Amino acid sequence: MQDDTVVPLVLFTGGGSGGHVYPGLAILERLIERCNVRTAWIGDPTGMERDIVEPRGIDFVSIPTGKLRRYFSFRNLVDVFRIAGGIVASLSAMRKLKPTVLVSKGGFVSVPPVIAASILGVPVISHESDSDPGLATRINSRFSRHILVPYESSREHFPAALRDRLQVVGNPVRCDLQSGDRKRGMRFLGFSEVGPPVVLFLGGSQGARQINELVSDLLPAIRGTWRVVHQTGSDVDS
Repeated sequence: MQDDTVVPLVLFTGGGSGGHVYPGLAILERLIERCNVRTAWIGDPTGMERDIVEPRGIDFVSIPTGKLRRYFSFRNLVDVFRIAGGIVASLSAMRKLKPTVLVSKGGFVSVPPVIAASILGVPVISHESDSDPGLATRINSRFSRHILVPYESSREHFPAALRDRLQVVGNPVRCDLQSGDRKRGMRFLGFSEVGPPVVLFLGGSQGARQINELVSDLLPAIRGTWRVVHQTGSDVDS
């Protein structure tokens, strides 16, 4: 039996929304399928990433984090110290774990681990799911050996000096999304096989206010003609 200490560790980071976590899980799943590696996730202990990855048996490493804001807020002053603490905690964790590579999916939680990895000489691969990268990815890209983007048009959002690190790869898709079953889905929703068509409204994992309000306004007009499924964040009443 091979000793775990010689099996490479691929460390993942990203969080703050499901749009950062779930695509990262898609990469992690395929990596485990194809390679003999260990995996772990580093992130905010109070964020959704912990609740998503730990039930899947993935080791989770907690670090303090601060939110990155593009507008003035007194909370930015406090969060500067939290980000600094996150870098220190990430350095400590990586010295212990000795990851072969860090894969970042963005979100404010990813910045301290990416900076720590750069300090320790651990290669960083950043993937951005949006056409226009978020602030965290823009920061992380400067410390990343490879920057993976979903569309050709995404290139223009990065400085010319970084474009030789860019590669257009599309967006990762989780395996379970390719094995959906209509009958099982209808049972889960409490719908019969026969009936009005189903319309699904999707928003951000934290709740997209404009979409939520639109659905609320539309419901009186479409209820009875359509069967409505509305995905919202956990803190949204709808």
